Amino acid sequence: MNPQIWLLALLVPSVVNAISDSFTLELSTKENGLKNLQIMETDEDIFIGQSSDYFQVLNGTIQDDGSLKLGNNSFIGISKNLFTVTNDTTEYAQPFSIDKKGKLNLYGSKKFKAIPSGGTGSARWTLGSAQATSNLKEGVYEVEIKCVNSKGKSANKFSIPGSGASGHLDPISGLIAAGIVIGIL
Repeated sequence: MNPQIWLLALLVPSVVNAISDSFTLELSTKENGLKNLQIMETDEDIFIGQSSDYFQVLNGTIQDDGSLKLGNNSFIGISKNLFTVTNDTTEYAQPFSIDKKGKLNLYGSKKFKAIPSGGTGSARWTLGSAQATSNLKEGVYEVEIKCVNSKGKSANKFSIPGSGASGHLDPISGLIAAGIVIGIL
């Protein structure tokens, strides 16, 4: 095979693959009050609660703009640092990434907040960024979110160019590589 074409074949998949593999969002916490609970969604928000037939466990992919697209084709949005479900691009929470341990990150932090939805003693928590605040003095927890692939393992590290370390070719490297290939051809 021609070496120039071989080099080009290596570069193209790196540039094209700008969406993460699909993963399930699982709660990762040491808080006893949140053990065995799931991360789920309603039409309006993302929450932590008991699994039921009415709510779906969250699956998603990180898109090339850093947004997190859910399995139902909506996106995780953010309002007052609390997660929402939206299709309005101006409300997207981003940039999301997955670190080398399979933890979801937002704004470079793997920490998120779980805030009781119905006040202290609630069996449901609204999920938000690490910056989320509450007037409640009890029941607000710091949590992490594990990204799990279809094989039950931690999802692969993923970030968009410009948001930190990435397994993908950033635009500058792509231009340099393309220039080298064109120069060789």
